[in-house]
Amino acid sequence: MKSSSCIVQFVQTVVGIVSFCAFGAGCSGDGKCADVVATGSPGLVDDLNHVGAAIPRNDGRHGQWATWGDGTGTQTPAGAPPNVCQATSFVPTNGQACTSGSGFTTWGAAIGVTVAGGEQDCVTCNYDATAYTGGVRFTISGSVTGSLRFMVETAEVDETRWGGTCTAGTKCWDAYGMVVGVTPQPQVIDVPWTSLRQQGWGIPVLFDIHHIQQLVWQVQKTGMTPVSFDNLCIDDVVFY
Repeated sequence: MKSSSCIVQFVQTVVGIVSFCAFGAGCSGDGKCADVVATGSPGLVDDLNHVGAAIPRNDGRHGQWATWGDGTGTQTPAGAPPNVCQATSFVPTNGQACTSGSGFTTWGAAIGVTVAGGEQDCVTCNYDATAYTGGVRFTISGSVTGSLRFMVETAEVDETRWGGTCTAGTKCWDAYGMVVGVTPQPQVIDVPWTSLRQQGWGIPVLFDIHHIQQLVWQVQKTGMTPVSFDNLCIDDVVFY
C-alpha cells in the first residue's frame, strides 16, 4: 500500500493530459486512479489559495495544474516536451493559475487541470459530474494572440494509453469546448454543458459527462501569426 507521499507526473500530447494521484479518495492505493462519481457538493474545483499544483480534495476530485505546448515556443511555467511523463513544477501565482508564452507556431499552448488522475504511468480516470447540472464557471484574465478555447476533455477523446478510449491516433483530442474572450481585467465566465462543441477536425464523439478527465484552457493558433499570451490567469474554477 502506498503512503500519502506520491510522485506527481504529467504527460503532454496533442492537447495534453495531466495525471495525478495521492492515496485517498479516488485512488486505488496502488498508484492507479479510480473513477469517481460526484455528489454535487462542494462544487469548488480550485480557488488557487494554496501552495503547490494539487487541487483541493473536494467531492472526490484529485488532480493538479500543469502547462504544456506544441514544442515550438517558450512558456512560463515551463511544460513538458511532447509525449513525456515528468514531474510538474507548476505553482499558483498570487492565488491564480497563470502562464505566459510566445512563439508557438503549430497548434499553440495550454494550461489545464485534471480532476481524476493517477500516479501510475500518467493514466487519468473518469470523473462523473452528472450531479452538476449546469456546467463550469471560472474567472479568467490576460492577453492573447490567437484564440482562447476552453475545453472539457473526456475519455472519448483521450488515447487509450493515457486512460481514454480513443484509438484514432491524430484524430483523438478533439475535445468539446467553446471559444472564450480574454481581457486584461478579470471576468467570470459561465460555460454551460449545452454550449460545448467539438471543433470538427477529430473523430466525432458524444459528450459524456460521466467521463470528464481534464479542464483545459488552450491558446490556439489562428492564421499565420505565432501564438503568444501574457499573464493568462485562471481562478475560482467551479462545477455548478
